[in-house]
Amino acid sequence: MGQTLSQPVVSKKSDEGQDERVLYGVSAMQGWRVGMEDAHAVVLDLQAQHLDKAHHPTDPDKRLSFFGVYDGHGGDRVALFAGENVHRIITQQAAFAEGILSRL
Repeated sequence: MGQTLSQPVVSKKSDEGQDERVLYGVSAMQGWRVGMEDAHAVVLDLQAQHLDKAHHPTDPDKRLSFFGVYDGHGGDRVALFAGENVHRIITQQAAFAEGILSRL
């Protein structure tokens, strides 16, 4: 699973944000691992970044937000890739462009 330190790294990296619908906070701590292995993604308005204005909901309550937390489990490469790409991959699917996900 990877090497560990003799003492945990307890300093935290935190962030927060909000829009008219959502208030969020996120915090990450390395802990006993030799390096930070985890990643996260926050996209408050997923459609605004990936749909043209004609398909973007004007009603804030119909907008989609994306929150992802990715645990590295012995390395950071997959977690970092997921944090940078999972939400983009979702928006490239036909179901997203057709609005199917917003009806779930």
